[in-house]
Amino acid sequence: MRVIALLTASLLAAVAPALLGPSARVATAATAAAPAAPDQVAIDVDGTPLVAMTTSPITLSPAFSPTIDDYALRCSTGVNNVSLTLTGSGTITVGSQSARVVALTVPLGENQAIVVTAPAPGGGSTAYWIRCLPHDFPQMKVDRPGNPTPGWYLTGTIALAADGSSGFYAMVLDANGTPVWYQKTPAGTIDTTALDPHTIAWAPGLGPGIGADPNGAFTLYDTSTQTSRSLPAPSPPTDPHELLQLPNGDHVMISSPLKTGVDLTPLGQSFAPANDTIVDCVVQQFNDAGTVWSWRASDHIAVAEGMNASLLNVNGTTAADIYH
Repeated sequence: MRVIALLTASLLAAVAPALLGPSARVATAATAAAPAAPDQVAIDVDGTPLVAMTTSPITLSPAFSPTIDDYALRCSTGVNNVSLTLTGSGTITVGSQSARVVALTVPLGENQAIVVTAPAPGGGSTAYWIRCLPHDFPQMKVDRPGNPTPGWYLTGTIALAADGSSGFYAMVLDANGTPVWYQKTPAGTIDTTALDPHTIAWAPGLGPGIGADPNGAFTLYDTSTQTSRSLPAPSPPTDPHELLQLPNGDHVMISSPLKTGVDLTPLGQSFAPANDTIVDCVVQQFNDAGTVWSWRASDHIAVAEGMNASLLNVNGTTAADIYH
């Protein structure tokens, strides 16, 4: 799947659905909007399986199929009165209505979801989730050239739309590009990653292309408790490009400290403003007890091997970025 999102990160990671756990289906985001009601509006359908489902005036995305479980509506602030029309293969019953076609109106606030539970075509039941996306959720265009890899796709908003219509979000998309989980974030969202069955992590923009904020950290969000915590690299500043969780529970992260006393002559005269300072790259494996292992690029890679070096202003210091 190629997901082309307006000002949204284009790097996606395919993740097996089981990895995110059942709570990934919850539509909650950072805050709930009017009306004050539960996050889920349950609609129970008895009788026959559904063959069609439409909404107005907000269009259901993607178009309904009995084999697709997740849908989205692009909602406005305040109350969104959504007209929902359900069509069964035969007679269906919803509340006091019994007919082949049943129509009802559902008032929704941003971040709420309609959950339609109906008989499944092959027996049993299935739940169709219709999430009311917040008004500032990034606009996305989704193309499906061929068969996308089974699983879910993790991405996030890097920058805001010029007209101010979009916000920063970490998100999980299904193979149709439909958000099945999202979380509003205070800054650009980089490297959205699933760490374990209930934890989704991401990093904000922490500097001029590298980690420069000495207090920067990844955010780890527990979908089962809907709580978050920060995880910085042991030796700051934390670089936002990578967070890996090993099978034993250790984490691996990158940091981007400045290093002085480096001969920059091989880079040429244009790097003279950096004097003798480079942006180093340190890979660190660590756990709660401390750092297990580390590797520093400047100990192994010569300045002359920097093939795409550039100058950066890092907190007021000009430095040569040779490992980026």
